[in-house]
Amino acid sequence: MAQISPRLKMTEDVIMAFDFLTNWGLTTAESLLDLKATEMPNVEILASGGIKSALDMVKCYALGAKAAGIAGKVLYRLKKDGLDAAIRELNLVVENLTALFVLLDARNLDELKSAPLLVSGELKDFCEARGITLNER
Repeated sequence: MAQISPRLKMTEDVIMAFDFLTNWGLTTAESLLDLKATEMPNVEILASGGIKSALDMVKCYALGAKAAGIAGKVLYRLKKDGLDAAIRELNLVVENLTALFVLLDARNLDELKSAPLLVSGELKDFCEARGITLNER
């Protein structure tokens, strides 16, 4: 019978101990919409947490973020496949961002932020519960 290392066992125990917090807090999109509703014109918002693709980044920009971080995805690629793979991953993100901006007919972040938002499902319910009005730019 294989033995579980004490460190692995401790990690599993910690994960199980805090499992009840899995859905605690706000999603990145909810946080951005909450900030957008506060109307703080001199604050630059940086989005991070759960952002895994260029599409996620564009959504963050459309919701008011000045920048979006994808460190988790890049660090995972770096650890798993090395520096060259991480660089290729970043280059792909840049290519995908460029394609998305073309598809959205946006030349910069300001033009992207002026595009109408379509929010549905749980995020729409969140906005309604918080009294957040969309598409008033």
